[in-house]
Amino acid sequence: MGTIVNLVLLSNPTPAEMRSATGPQILLNAPSRQALVKATQQAALRRIPAGPHHVALARQAALQVPSLLDQIFTAVKQALASSLHQGFVAILILSSFALLASFFLKDVPFSEERTPQQEEEKVE
Repeated sequence: MGTIVNLVLLSNPTPAEMRSATGPQILLNAPSRQALVKATQQAALRRIPAGPHHVALARQAALQVPSLLDQIFTAVKQALASSLHQGFVAILILSSFALLASFFLKDVPFSEERTPQQEEEKVE
């Protein structure tokens, strides 16, 4: 049964299915998630061969597809949250070093405006 679910998930999806399955809104939008689960279940049912065990395999596929996709959605959410957290920590550390380094920099004026008297003194 797991082979059928894996084949469905690894089969060549249409471009519309790929756009709907890979969009970031799939993680936030429950109706989009349910539509993807339903489409995957239907694709799994189409791939089950006819035979004496068709009904039993269809039930197993109907139960396994949502469970497997929920696991995938959970893993993707955790990976996204972890990567965002690591990115923010890295930026915090870099900005802290930059702030600390700025305290040790010497104040230097951008340009010195000289009066004509100062220029004459410099020439002499």
